[in-house]
Amino acid sequence: KKYNEALANNKKIRENIDSLRRERLVFDQIHKKLEKELADKKKEMARIIEISNRAYEARDNAQTEMQTLKAQAEKEQTEFETEWKELGKMIEQDRKMKDFMKKEREKLSMQEHRGDISENDEQKLKKKVMKGNWGIAKDKV
Repeated sequence: KKYNEALANNKKIRENIDSLRRERLVFDQIHKKLEKELADKKKEMARIIEISNRAYEARDNAQTEMQTLKAQAEKEQTEFETEWKELGKMIEQDRKMKDFMKKEREKLSMQEHRGDISENDEQKLKKKVMKGNWGIAKDKV
């Protein structure tokens, strides 16, 4: 009788051990699957962080370039305005010089003859006017 009881008890224990082994296999498979998912998630997270870092870097570079371009545009605008004023002054000087020359020609044509001015003085005056024109032209360049 004790022998039969021991066999029955051993049978129950073996069934319990087999059941626990099956459960352990299932849990091991689940554990492996979860570890793989965790590793995949870590890889995905690292990839996303890298993409994010590159995006931040690109944004910073774009902002720096934008600031550089704004500064350059402001500088060019200032230079343009300065040059514009200078050209306006030169045009005004040229206009005044032309008016002066026109008045001088009118004075000369109004005189019946050269009377007051000799040919030599006239040549000197023409040279002076031409030098003034060349100076203006040189300034323009």
